[in-house]
Amino acid sequence: MSQKKQDYYPFLLALVGGLLGLGVLISAMQLIYYQDSKHAIEAYAQEAMDFTLQVNSEIIDSLQAAASLNIQDCSTENFNQLKKIIWNHQFINDIGIVKHHLLLCSAMWGRFQPEIILPPIGYTNATGFSKIKNNGAIFPYHLNGNMTLKNNILVVVQPKAFDTLKRLSNRFDLKITAKRANYTYFFLRHHDATQMSDEFPFQTQDIRRCHPVRDVCIEIRDYQAGVARLSNQEWWLVIMIGSVFGIVVTVFGLHFLRSSDSLSNRLKRAIKKRDLYVEYQPIVRLMDQKIVGVEALVRWNDPKYGQISPLLFINLAEKLKLDREITQFVLNQALSDFKNVFKQNADFTVSINLNKSDLITTSFYTLLVKQLKKFDVEPKQIVCEVTERVDLNLEDLSEKINQIKALGCRVSLDDFGTGTSNLSSLSGLAFDTIKIDKILLKHVTQNQFWKDLVIAIIALTQEQKYKIVFEGVETQAQWEFLKEQIDGAFAQGWLFYKSMSASDIYELLQKQINT
Repeated sequence: MSQKKQDYYPFLLALVGGLLGLGVLISAMQLIYYQDSKHAIEAYAQEAMDFTLQVNSEIIDSLQAAASLNIQDCSTENFNQLKKIIWNHQFINDIGIVKHHLLLCSAMWGRFQPEIILPPIGYTNATGFSKIKNNGAIFPYHLNGNMTLKNNILVVVQPKAFDTLKRLSNRFDLKITAKRANYTYFFLRHHDATQMSDEFPFQTQDIRRCHPVRDVCIEIRDYQAGVARLSNQEWWLVIMIGSVFGIVVTVFGLHFLRSSDSLSNRLKRAIKKRDLYVEYQPIVRLMDQKIVGVEALVRWNDPKYGQISPLLFINLAEKLKLDREITQFVLNQALSDFKNVFKQNADFTVSINLNKSDLITTSFYTLLVKQLKKFDVEPKQIVCEVTERVDLNLEDLSEKINQIKALGCRVSLDDFGTGTSNLSSLSGLAFDTIKIDKILLKHVTQNQFWKDLVIAIIALTQEQKYKIVFEGVETQAQWEFLKEQIDGAFAQGWLFYKSMSASDIYELLQKQINT
């Protein structure tokens, strides 16, 4: 990816994140609003049904009461009886007498001259109740309403009887109908369908509830069941909040991904997945360059960053408190790689580098005992290398060294010359070998001071009866100088061999046997 694309990459991700955040917020609001609409419609349908049944009960009760009077004419006495029925019912407006579909008279208006022709019957249910629409032109006082006819008795419902349902609704369309006929008792259109509810799904919600006994059904439609109910100002607020939320989440997500892709986290994953590997640098006898052992060196080739310096990732592992896991991995791998060599050559050794964490806890010692038994390795064939730079007081260090030596393993002081220790201060420690750091050999053939210093160190180590391994021998001149100064020493360095795989070591050992 080019640098220019990389520069735009976070911006594009933030933009996409803002859009996704907006989409998530709108989807969440849509779900909440849709569920809210469902519950609101259910509640409104029940209220509408209860109210309709109350009106319906008054109609039936009024018709039955009027029929029981056995009225045959439009007398004043009959009008008074009918008025009493009206007064006892909240939603009844008038009661009239009908003959041959002509309205002869009503309790509230008296006799009509001429008689009024009623509109056609709209619907007759199974119990004989006929429904007639009052178009507002029947009575002198023009009002619309529903009329019910049975046995020549006409009951007129209050024109404003269903106004209560208008107050119950704040955004719903309501229709009260008969069950099995296309007849509407009452219809309320509160809102026209909005443009959004027409163009987008899930913006309307419908319900139909019918009474199990009465000839009544309630139909309700909510045209603002989802985010269509939002005003323009609310939409701007949603867009702002959703976009900001998405961008913030994206930024935090990018930060998390970058942190998870840091070298520290990649090292954690590499250790967990066993993506580290071990190479081995031969240790040779100084006089004839015969391989007598190897030093196990952990390596890490990261897919993203490539080959990582051991100094870098081992120091990082120490900070992350993962160094013990690395030591355990190296020990297990080395014993597994050379278990056959150990059996063929009892003098062959493998050196394992220890760190402070291995020395201040018992976990390494316990693992060492376990692995020696598992691979059936003689303890003397394992050399535990302790760097001079380890931050541990001499008393504690001496205790750990003696514990490892009591097991039968050997202990070596690694990188001597890079710290502040001197041989006299280390004389009380039971090291088997002193490994002279390459920094002391770098100028030994060019500078008399360094030459004298190395000669003095060799004399002191021989006096203390330490074995010596010279590290970092890289030139023929260095090798020639060391051979002149000491017999029976050992060396390792690029002059002889670089670090390599276990299989390459096997080939070298086989050639050494055959020569």
